Amino acid sequence: MALDRRKLLILKAIIDDYIDTAIPIGSRTVSKKLDLDLSSATIRNEMFDLEEMGYLAQPHTSAGRIPSQKAYRFYVDELIKRTDLTAKEAQILNSYFFEQVNEVEEVIETTARALSDVTNYTSLVLKPQLNKINI
Repeated sequence: MALDRRKLLILKAIIDDYIDTAIPIGSRTVSKKLDLDLSSATIRNEMFDLEEMGYLAQPHTSAGRIPSQKAYRFYVDELIKRTDLTAKEAQILNSYFFEQVNEVEEVIETTARALSDVTNYTSLVLKPQLNKINI
């Protein structure tokens, strides 16, 4: 079974909502989010197909659906549209990396701060423990 346009729209709506809320997404939520003339029953059927294809999972019988690892991989590879940096974003990044830094900790800290400033999200970077790296 292939992912037709309707399944793609439903899958993207579920993933977007789940990323925002972290709760299982039901057919009624998808119906409200998408401006398609589809009944909840039709959306449930499509969600069932997506579940059989491995893109969705249902945590328990009466719950909505959650994206699977396969869905996230598809989302990243196919559904997210890449965009170029704006001039302001490029300026922010350039301001962080204009000076040469010599310490790994400085690079990690600067990268986390720059990522946070450009995305307006909290960023967290973990460095590997040097004693656990196989050289």
